[in-house]
Amino acid sequence: MSIDIESGKIFIAKKNTLAPGDYTVSVKASNVKSEVTTSFTLTIKANPNKFTFYYGNNLGLSPAENYANQYEVDYDGTFSELKALNLTPTTTLNGKNAKWELVVKKVLGGKDQLLETTINENTGTIDFSNAKLQSADVCVGMLVVKATVGDGPLAYSVTAPVFVRSSKKASKNLIKYTPFVIQMNPKTGGRSAIPTTVASDNLIMDFRTNFNFFEVNTTTANGVQPATAGSIMNDLWVNFYKTTGANSGNVNTGAKKPMSSLDTSNGFDNTKNLDMTLGYFDQTDRSIVINPDMWKSATGEYANGVLIPQVAVSTDGSVPDKTRIIPIAIWFDENFE
Repeated sequence: MSIDIESGKIFIAKKNTLAPGDYTVSVKASNVKSEVTTSFTLTIKANPNKFTFYYGNNLGLSPAENYANQYEVDYDGTFSELKALNLTPTTTLNGKNAKWELVVKKVLGGKDQLLETTINENTGTIDFSNAKLQSADVCVGMLVVKATVGDGPLAYSVTAPVFVRSSKKASKNLIKYTPFVIQMNPKTGGRSAIPTTVASDNLIMDFRTNFNFFEVNTTTANGVQPATAGSIMNDLWVNFYKTTGANSGNVNTGAKKPMSSLDTSNGFDNTKNLDMTLGYFDQTDRSIVINPDMWKSATGEYANGVLIPQVAVSTDGSVPDKTRIIPIAIWFDENFE
């Protein structure tokens, strides 16, 4: 709640977290001569249109709602398994009608995106029968589903990402994280699961220079990159270079350095200062580490959205570069525990 100090108008945030009930609100007004205090009862009622939904997963992870909206398909050259997906949400609508829509259909780069995916606006069933992903060894794509119940001031909308990963079974670069969506609280950071792989012990992985960050609740189809002025990604890159002194503090928004565990260039050795990076691949087990309290904007707002990065791999012990995959999505949310 807030009050306009000149007019006395009281405002309550649209998505406030006040529990239903009666609240006594006291207000004081004053000038140079006197002051007066009054109070009133504010009644908060639960929005009757409030609901939740999720699409589950086919990874065998339980409970489904905690690892929701992740589907693995095999890439056989025709995307037949992807096209066979037909997902229907589990909801708490309890008989209420919702309007469903796809507001984001995205995979990092390339022309083979999830653009032909459709959704039934009445049931929320997602149809992949005309969908494609990139024909990479491993590729993660993301949809964002929006569902709305009601009209006018009581209208209630929920948005949630749905992820699909395609993999080539026979590829020597097949690297599979389970779950492949790494849910991360940007305040506390954390570590992903250790992936399974068919590669040799000489497997090396590192982030590439292609980073796209999608703010789920703004339902924009275009991710922001480190070069996007005014974006959180730009703030993260600027902060890394300024605090580490890498490249004499000059920011290189086209570099992978803020998220590399191998980069030793520009007067700053990442291999000896991994805790100063935003995140990195642990080369001992290929898990992904996100460092705590790093993912926030210049104004202190924490990241809430999805990072879909490109990853370089090598299987002969050389510095990875030419072979590139998209094996994971990192979903930042302050509410994750």
